[in-house]
Amino acid sequence: MVKRLYNQALLTVPDSLKGRAPPLNVLVVDYSSIYGTDCPAVDTLLLQEDLGRLLAWEDLQQFLGRLRRDGTAIFYSLRTLRRAALGPGAEEAEDKAECEYQRDVEVAILGMQGKSRDSEAEAAALKKLAESLGRSFAETGALATACVMSLVLPAPSGLPDGLPKVHPSEPAGTDKDLLAQLAKQLETNGEMLEMMLKKRADQILAINKIEALALSASPFVKRTGGVRYLGAAAKTLQVLYDADVLSEEAVIAWGQQKQAALSLDPDMDARFFEKAKPFISWLEEASSSEEESDEE
Repeated sequence: MVKRLYNQALLTVPDSLKGRAPPLNVLVVDYSSIYGTDCPAVDTLLLQEDLGRLLAWEDLQQFLGRLRRDGTAIFYSLRTLRRAALGPGAEEAEDKAECEYQRDVEVAILGMQGKSRDSEAEAAALKKLAESLGRSFAETGALATACVMSLVLPAPSGLPDGLPKVHPSEPAGTDKDLLAQLAKQLETNGEMLEMMLKKRADQILAINKIEALALSASPFVKRTGGVRYLGAAAKTLQVLYDADVLSEEAVIAWGQQKQAALSLDPDMDARFFEKAKPFISWLEEASSSEEESDEE
């Protein structure tokens, strides 16, 4: 009987899918119908982040409860692992820590403005900052990108005294002016960002932070000025692409990842992605044309 119930559970679609069928390549395992019986435990669990971030702490505990005593759980996100191990307060603490680190990076970026520039030394200084606070260099590069973009917006509140006065008192009147100011900032800061974002994965993370800035999401929750980049999302990515901060491969890969995430969670905020689509499509078409030319 236990075996029959176990097999039945493998074919059960959870109510949480709200009537939506799971993707064909995803095996949905719902142990709720046999919870408490002597069903086989699991040797290894892999929790993808697109699912893990949707689970409550209680769900994560039940998820881990299916392991054998000497089993292995693999988390693809340190954030979700911390939440599973430390409880619901861990996410709030992580958000606070990220906001504080974002401010540290921003102060460092501002301190580099208005003086003789050495991109290699600046990237090294930011790497040292990351290491001193236990943060990744990839995250630092992503936050630095958003910070450079913020230089053309009014200054956020709470900045320490003594920093160069770079921010305008008022935002640019038009998207064209805003992007022209961003391009000018990239003339002096672009090389540093390029050194920090050498890998495609690093650039994808940077686009995620750009999206967060445009949507006033963590760690930019109170930075409403970033919404100026929302309507100009496609042109913004193009300016960063033209400055060699972002590569064609990274922008296309980000778009594919975002599309996949939205298919799993229709409630996810898709505004930045929708606005960025024209540029992503243009890159995809250009890449396809190049491949066809090479084949000929």
